[in-house]
Amino acid sequence: MDETRTWHVGLTRLVPEVPGGRWLCAAALFGILMGAFGAAGLLSDDLPETETGNRAAAIFFSVIIAYIVPVFHYISQRTAEAIASLQADLDVDETGVARLAASVYRKPRHWFAWALGIGCGSAVLHNLLLARGETSLPDAFGNVGWWTMVAGTALVWIVMTLVIAALMDNAFLLNRLARRVNIHLLNPERTRPFGRVAVLSTLSIIGAQAAFPIMILDGGVNPVAFAPGLAATTVPMLVLALMPVWPLHVRLRAERARLLEDVNRQVLELDTDRGPAATAELLPLLAWRRELLAISEWPLDARSLGRLAFYLVIPPLTWVGAALIEHLVESLL
Repeated sequence: MDETRTWHVGLTRLVPEVPGGRWLCAAALFGILMGAFGAAGLLSDDLPETETGNRAAAIFFSVIIAYIVPVFHYISQRTAEAIASLQADLDVDETGVARLAASVYRKPRHWFAWALGIGCGSAVLHNLLLARGETSLPDAFGNVGWWTMVAGTALVWIVMTLVIAALMDNAFLLNRLARRVNIHLLNPERTRPFGRVAVLSTLSIIGAQAAFPIMILDGGVNPVAFAPGLAATTVPMLVLALMPVWPLHVRLRAERARLLEDVNRQVLELDTDRGPAATAELLPLLAWRRELLAISEWPLDARSLGRLAFYLVIPPLTWVGAALIEHLVESLL
């Protein structure tokens, strides 16, 4: 990859290369953002009733940024490792694999223009929706809290757009590799890296969605505050889940169907001959057919599927939990 025509997705560089670096990054980002929002007065207990939702929104901004940056670093690292592990089955030399792995972190300049353009445009539109009929521009000029909320909303949109765009670009890269990688029907572990990256990328978005209920804890939050974010993360989540594994699924299914058709033909031929020799040949074929039927058509193991199923129930539970907490607080007050 020509580094003069690409830029590094700098978010991964926020994580220090030390043991526990991702945890340190999360703590630092959360502390810095909470400090900034606190200095702007958004965390005060004396906020007017019309602005109590800003406190919960500020906490949400801090949580989701502190979460997504280290998680993005982790997934990028695992994606690069997955590509490196596929070298033998891609028939690519070390230089080619290194170039592919580098593309996980480095993107073309026009990619940044698109990603940042979408992120900034979404932030402007969302802020306009939030401000509609609530704050006039003359009133907003001296309102530090209002401008801080605008900046926080923009920061989340830009960071999340960069992360999701990078994850999707990497998913499309794996999609292309999945069309040319050598498949091993009896050794599915060789193609499991595709499934692991797909599951991790999907889980990262599910984890981000689980943070959205924070915004309803203080009450008074308009659904416009979180509905666009939920909508903007749901479609990419489906893309991230399917793109890296779908070509492999199609190829594995076709290969298994071909082998099953061949073995069924042989079984049918031998079944017409009831002699001892035919029976001796038939038993291994029947065992081979059972083995083929047990082979998965997806490059996913039971552990990855279990994690995905477990994480899928987290966002609904967080919404239910947040609603219960809000109701409990209101009943106590």
